[in-house]
Amino acid sequence: MNYKFVKVSKFYPSYLNYFYDNNSNLPVDYNEHLQVLLDDCFAYGDAFSRHLSKLGNNTHEIIYNDKILQKKWANQNNVSYFKDWKNIILSKQLEKIEPDVIFWNMNVGNESIQNIIKNISSVKINFTQIGVSIYDWRKFEPFDFVITCLKYQVEKLKKKNIDAFFIRHGFNKKVLDKIESSTSDIDFSFVGSLHWHHKKRAEYIKFLSEYSPLKTWTNNSVNPNIVDYLKYIIKKSLANIPDIIKALDINRNKLINRIINISTKWDKYNLISFPQQIINKFQKPLYGIDMFQVLQNSKISLNVHVDDAKKFAANIRMYEVTGVGTCLLTERKKDIKEYFTPGYEIVTYKSKEEALEKVKYLLENEKKIEQIAKRGQERTLKEHTLEKRIKKINTIIQRYL
Repeated sequence: MNYKFVKVSKFYPSYLNYFYDNNSNLPVDYNEHLQVLLDDCFAYGDAFSRHLSKLGNNTHEIIYNDKILQKKWANQNNVSYFKDWKNIILSKQLEKIEPDVIFWNMNVGNESIQNIIKNISSVKINFTQIGVSIYDWRKFEPFDFVITCLKYQVEKLKKKNIDAFFIRHGFNKKVLDKIESSTSDIDFSFVGSLHWHHKKRAEYIKFLSEYSPLKTWTNNSVNPNIVDYLKYIIKKSLANIPDIIKALDINRNKLINRIINISTKWDKYNLISFPQQIINKFQKPLYGIDMFQVLQNSKISLNVHVDDAKKFAANIRMYEVTGVGTCLLTERKKDIKEYFTPGYEIVTYKSKEEALEKVKYLLENEKKIEQIAKRGQERTLKEHTLEKRIKKINTIIQRYL
């Protein structure tokens, strides 16, 4: 059964700023503008709409929080918008499309979804995804099912009577048509985020920046601090006692903000402290095709999972690095052999010291780097593409139609 599909995405504001800083002469037409943005292959790019379209479905992409793009659509469709432009424009877009299936590729509240789709009778399925710890299970109430790249989350969701499916991330092969031939002029790279929930990642980068030729592209201009961590703990704790909060008529957000305001005097105590000489070496974050180009120009690229991944391999960077043909250095997770063969298709480590040892060995044996990188890319292009993942999601959708 074919269907009308919409993916509603919320892109990082930092990425949107980056995109518009580097793309000044954009098409006037909304659809052409949208395609330029999707061709940059940030996150999934247009992989969902492309591959589901090949399966016979009518597909659409919406970037919910792109103010420039969304207002362009509104102006071209004679839609008036006021203060709440995001929800107003999105509602009008969905009303016009009349989708059967909406993939909410974003964090959105129950009330917002209900308000947005209340006048769209065509919708049969709403689903979303999660790849981090869950603080509030109630936010999944509007969804028919949830997909997650974290194996342990599937069981947790099901225990809360929420349908869930384990879907791995994958590589967008379209990237290979967009990047230039590799120069391999970067010995060892890390390209990615550093936030409070990347404590282990920060520790590795701090160590490897000091003892190896690691080049880092990241958003970290200020060290993650204890206030961010407290906010995380508070949210997690409050999410576990919703009935008490309700009984006491406490506004969760106000309570969180009040505690955080009291805690700001601790702001100077960083959880992860980078010496200034290391911060000075950090280069500005890269996104989209620019990020993929640096990955491909690297001989070796480091991956350290988000802390929430626990014992399991999960993140998309494994496939991005191997997909462009670069040697991946990643943690020896419990299930890593289900994805790649360590020492043959990728290189793994259990400690900072072992990671350093592997980097030094590889850089002295570049033929080994090339062999591992080639095998890793072959495995990814054979088994770990977004096309394969999306076909699996299409099968799940068909069950619910």
